[in-house]
Amino acid sequence: MSSSEFYVELDVFSGRPNPTWALTAAEGDDLLARSKCLPAADEEMSAGLGYRGFIVYRTVSDTPQRWLHVGNGRLRIADQNQIRHYRDTEGIEEWLRQQAIARGYGALIGSPPE
Repeated sequence: MSSSEFYVELDVFSGRPNPTWALTAAEGDDLLARSKCLPAADEEMSAGLGYRGFIVYRTVSDTPQRWLHVGNGRLRIADQNQIRHYRDTEGIEEWLRQQAIARGYGALIGSPPE
C-alpha cells in the first residue's frame, strides 16, 4: 500500500488551468515502481507550446509537492531537494497518456510522439 497520494496534471495549456486527476493507490504504487528503474539522461526536457507532457504531484503528510514531470521521452524527478533527469524506458508518459485518453482528454494530447 502506498503512503503517498498522487495527482496528475496534463501539461497542455498556457494561461488557463490544465486538466487534473488523482491516481488510485494501486496506480500510485505502479508509478513508484516504474520510476525506480530509469536510466539517467544527460539532457533536460525541452519546453514549448501545446502538449508538454504530465506533471505528477505527490502528497506526503498533507503537503502536495511537484514530484515528477514527464514529456517527450524524458523525466525530471524532484526528490529530497535534488532534481534528476531520466529517460522514460518504463513507458510512464504513455501510461499517463492512456489515462488522459480514458478520461476524455485525448483531443488535447494529439498523436503520440515518434
